[in-house]
Amino acid sequence: VEVSGEVTGSGVMIASFVGLEDDAGEAVEVTGRLGALDASAQRFRVQSLEIDYAGAVIAPEGVTPIVDGFNAAYAHDFGYRVAHHGTAVVPPSGAGATAQPFAMPEAAGREVYAADGLRVTAFSVSHHPVEPAVGYRFDYRGRSVVISGDTTASPTVAAFAEGVDVLLHEALHPGLVGVLTEAAEAAGNARFATITRDILDYHTSPVEAATIAQQAGVGALVYYHIVPQLPSRLLHGLFLEGVTDAYDGRVEIGYDGLWVHLPADDDSIRFDSLMAF
Repeated sequence: VEVSGEVTGSGVMIASFVGLEDDAGEAVEVTGRLGALDASAQRFRVQSLEIDYAGAVIAPEGVTPIVDGFNAAYAHDFGYRVAHHGTAVVPPSGAGATAQPFAMPEAAGREVYAADGLRVTAFSVSHHPVEPAVGYRFDYRGRSVVISGDTTASPTVAAFAEGVDVLLHEALHPGLVGVLTEAAEAAGNARFATITRDILDYHTSPVEAATIAQQAGVGALVYYHIVPQLPSRLLHGLFLEGVTDAYDGRVEIGYDGLWVHLPADDDSIRFDSLMAF
């Protein structure tokens, strides 16, 4: 299973891609976008099976006005693209999305999707004052992935990540953010300094995420939603300081184009990049 995309702080799945590999480890073609507001993303093709794409955005209660807002914002764009490329290339029925809200999960989590062997479970996380906030666990043919969502260090994430192949966990480095705070104060930018101080109390540090990964016994840890941004690999060492003391598995800093391959009914984990030329 290959999973990428973004989950917002409110747990809204804006876009996700799920790729499959067959028993021989060969990639199975999957095209389209789940939850993306794009008129061209009408159908998925898995092997030779055509699956209608209904444009569903599955997320906690409160997602409906967000989806409606995106539909309204892109309404003219839908029409322009159909007029430009024609209905054979951009079918109008593929435009827009429909919200499918679910009630906040209880302690045991809530199954929010189950089809063709893929099961998605939502669980509550802590990102106050952002509520609701959830993480997701994906299970498919013996492989598993957890996406933490925006959260403080949470025993709930550790519980749902127990034994998974890959944990994708958000991370904020307090020391590096502190450098930004000091720079803002020196420049007289009190508003930005306040923001950088405020964000410290509702995220997870790299070491805290590594501790969760160790407790849960995950196969690999991938950081995403990285704060502050790391414009150079020279900063990776600073961001990861102390991580290997807390977690003895493989660690990756996420980046655009990172692919994680989890062949079905196997235990291997392979990393690749879509950005390689």
